[in-house]
Amino acid sequence: MKIVDRYLIREFLRPFGANVAIFSILVLLGRFFDKMQIFNNFHAHNKDVLFFLILGLPYWLNLVLPVATLMAVMLSLGKLQQQGEITAFRCAGIASLRLYDPLISCGLVIAIISLIGGLSFLPKIDDMAMRIYRVNIKQQVLTAGQRDHIVA
Repeated sequence: MKIVDRYLIREFLRPFGANVAIFSILVLLGRFFDKMQIFNNFHAHNKDVLFFLILGLPYWLNLVLPVATLMAVMLSLGKLQQQGEITAFRCAGIASLRLYDPLISCGLVIAIISLIGGLSFLPKIDDMAMRIYRVNIKQQVLTAGQRDHIVA
């Protein structure tokens, strides 16, 4: 891996991490305030509310990951363009398409991780969050075979 690739990946990962952190906070606050009346009406314990919110977070982050990735690409390329680094790369003989290779590879890795997570462990984690919501918070009795979102 060349130094330019490492530099471009680092410049992409900074805004990507910030976007994921911001979206995490927004998702947690949105879900909390959305369900706050139910938490209050059923006198939910703080531990159950916290576990419900944290276990539901990966599912929602998987949904907003494409937006976070797009924003990170726009912010990183905008910063590089504003500081004149893309022009410097072009003057050094590096083609524009060559500059986008690290960003495309990061996007592919993020998409593959999102796909694998969405098909394997994220439904199980979301099911655990919904069980906590129904059993511990809303105090419903679940039957042994009751499941959500069954796809035949």
